[in-house]
Amino acid sequence: MLKMAARSFFALAMVIATGCSDGHDPVNKPGRAACINHNPLRNAYFGDLHVHTALSFDSYAFDVRNRPDDAYRFALGEAVSLPPLDGQGQGTQLLRLDRPLDFAAVTDHSEFLGEVDICLSPDMPGYDDPLCETYRENGPLGQTLLGITLISEMPERNAGICGDGKRCLDAALPVWNEIIASAERFNDDSPECSFTTFIGYEYTANTGASAQHRNVIFANETVPFPVSYIEEPGSGGVANFGCVSRFDFVRGALLEGLRERDRIGANPYRLGVIGSTDTHNGTPGAVVEADWIGHRGGVDSRIEDRLGPPSFRAGPVFNPGGVAVVWAEENSRESLFAAMKRREVYGTSGPRILARLFGGWALAEDLCSDPDGIARAYRDGIAMGGELPSPPPGAEAPGFFVLASKDPGTEIRPGTPLQRIQIVKGWVEDGVARHRVFEVAGDPQNGAGVAEDCRLYGEGFDSLCAVWTDPEFSFGQQAFYYARVVENPSCRWTALQCNAAGVAADLESCKNPELVKVLQERAWTSPIWYDAH
Repeated sequence: MLKMAARSFFALAMVIATGCSDGHDPVNKPGRAACINHNPLRNAYFGDLHVHTALSFDSYAFDVRNRPDDAYRFALGEAVSLPPLDGQGQGTQLLRLDRPLDFAAVTDHSEFLGEVDICLSPDMPGYDDPLCETYRENGPLGQTLLGITLISEMPERNAGICGDGKRCLDAALPVWNEIIASAERFNDDSPECSFTTFIGYEYTANTGASAQHRNVIFANETVPFPVSYIEEPGSGGVANFGCVSRFDFVRGALLEGLRERDRIGANPYRLGVIGSTDTHNGTPGAVVEADWIGHRGGVDSRIEDRLGPPSFRAGPVFNPGGVAVVWAEENSRESLFAAMKRREVYGTSGPRILARLFGGWALAEDLCSDPDGIARAYRDGIAMGGELPSPPPGAEAPGFFVLASKDPGTEIRPGTPLQRIQIVKGWVEDGVARHRVFEVAGDPQNGAGVAEDCRLYGEGFDSLCAVWTDPEFSFGQQAFYYARVVENPSCRWTALQCNAAGVAADLESCKNPELVKVLQERAWTSPIWYDAH
């Protein structure tokens, strides 16, 4: 599944790993009753599946001290402290979610779990190695020196710290056990099903200074020791920090999948879409523009760093990231994981927008006005993430049922109205990848906007719905369709912080007319594919 990470439109992949299944029902674990919120027509659950804590080599180097327990407490609504650190090594900023999440996964780097533990443990062999000393005294430099290993096509562990390598692997085991234990401790297995955790990690390949990162998410608590790039090197993907090639974007990957289907007979990029943060602060779901104080500990904890000259670690190009949304019968590992496998998931750029997409050959035009429209859509079609079946006799073109509701927000911070829903179609014609965006609901010219002081003006919609048929459909042409739900314009964190009283107003970047200060938050659904038969 592709996910939207903390950087704008930056796509990473997530690997869904089955763990060691015992063959039980995919919704209900043996001996566990259904959740009290069980809904055969499925509920939307909001979470974050890309979260780093102090167990990651870069997070600790950035002065982050939150561990997995802290990350899950944060997801449940408790405040955590963040850098800058005081003289006692405690964070001096507090952050709390405005609304708890439904699920989360701590995905610390599998690389260097043991090295960090050794470098911070005076009684362990390797502690006195010069690289460890640098790591303790100059975290960002130490992080860079460790991370250089991940650029090499033939990575090796530092012999001074790890010996023949086994020392670091042995040291990593109790750290991995902490990650497992924390996820088990916070996973609500009672009928309340109030919060779900997943055990996971990030495999971090940076071959040739590119990025091919994979978050591995396990179905249950029976998990293997994590694979790292050092033991299993892989090739690079996103180059030059991303956003420079069509392959750095979800749509480009989906289009390439269609090209490969024509070339080799199989689509390797039939991917679901989610959002997440890639936070390195142990703060899953910290996506509110008005509250953002960075995702990289002390590196971007000050407004001068976030709004300062761009770098690969900080600067205005970065953003809070998004959330993952899963349509599942209940908030349990079994149900959420089954939904992820069938790709009935979507991502947002932060707001808790509700979005659904169905496709089929005989979807009724009155679904939007029918209280039983969702049940009929499941009966007569397929949900996002699926593949259209073979067209029945007499079919002319597939139809799509798409509906969305705005994020209700909170009493203090109400949600922003919706502006429109679009259907994005991709196809390959004469070997050339093509796409088109169709406006299917709402009004892109509704006159909504943002004043200099970030007050919103103009009308919008609390909900939108449409049943749309592709007017350009061709039976002989592979295609995908996904929905994009767009809010009215609102202020980006850059505008909110530049407008704040104090030092921000004097920053040169705040005076730069090219600084992006307005955005339109959105949601992207997983696609529905048509495979020409």
